[in-house]
Amino acid sequence: MAPTLDPEGLKGGVVYHDGQFDDARLAISIAKTAVAQGAVLLNYFPVNGFLNTNKKIAGVRVRDHFTGKDYEVKSKVVVNATGVFTDHLMKMDEPGHQPVINPSQGIHLVVDKTFLPGDTAIMIPRTDDGRVLFAVPWHDKIVLGTTDTPVNDITDEPVPTEEEIEFILVHMARYLAQDPGRKDVRSMFAGLRPLIKGKSKKTAALSRDHLVMISDSGLITITGGKWTTYRKMAEDVIDLAIAKYQLNKNPCITKDLALNRQESGISTASITSLNEEEIIKLIKSAVEEEMCMTVEDFLSRRTRQLLLDAREAVRACPLIAKLMALQMKKDDNWIQNEINNFKEIAVHYLPIGNRQ
Repeated sequence: MAPTLDPEGLKGGVVYHDGQFDDARLAISIAKTAVAQGAVLLNYFPVNGFLNTNKKIAGVRVRDHFTGKDYEVKSKVVVNATGVFTDHLMKMDEPGHQPVINPSQGIHLVVDKTFLPGDTAIMIPRTDDGRVLFAVPWHDKIVLGTTDTPVNDITDEPVPTEEEIEFILVHMARYLAQDPGRKDVRSMFAGLRPLIKGKSKKTAALSRDHLVMISDSGLITITGGKWTTYRKMAEDVIDLAIAKYQLNKNPCITKDLALNRQESGISTASITSLNEEEIIKLIKSAVEEEMCMTVEDFLSRRTRQLLLDAREAVRACPLIAKLMALQMKKDDNWIQNEINNFKEIAVHYLPIGNRQ
């Protein structure tokens, strides 16, 4: 089942079963399901303020990222579901707000399947910092992870640190017959966890459960949690909104609601084996049906090329920009800006000391 485990010191193992999913693909499926249920989605519309009536929240001020134009969106209920940016929004509502989350960074390194052939993942239950380590087959690659590093600065694009990269490589070398090195890493990426503050000094020990709060102005905030419980999280928020704002109390349907396009199969994660005609078809679908608006959107989240092989993503970038420009009726300036923006982001997906 795991033929490339290092046999030295190996005494035995335990088999258990788990589920796997693609986070970006699930997020897009949820968004499309929301539209099918009557929601209106605004992509690239950051919130820069709240609307208030008699000290009660009455909507949000948003800005179109691409045009810079400001809008006011009035609403009976406003829900703050912004992950690691939770405290930023809560402080916008109440300037004296004290933080409720401790952000924690976890990174992943992506290597070829040769390091762990087959479809079986491995989990090592004891690392130097007391966490677990895993190697998981994902989109015909192997994902190695993860770390748990407290962070103070929350950014849109978190970057793996030198120490985190070394930690994973050193630990994996203890358990795999073939030791992965810098040259073997196809891509690396980091994510931030919105962990709810607790008494523990170690973020690994903080709660992964979710927390729902309501401010004096009426802003409903949900934070913490994880993908596994997203339907329960949504139900708890809506139940609170119904009770607080006397909304129509309809039966919750999330338990049996199938996600949009569930029957159509999984979109391709890598574009390296596709011809130009197939890529054009994929771009058309992403732009028209999935609100894909930048080259990074396509290479990072509509496909997963950037996460699977950063160099291949950079190589494909000019072609993707050109084909997207044709689909979106953009000019040469847009193409060049998108190429530059993508390359600026993509460099962080190549390991430190291996970024040529």
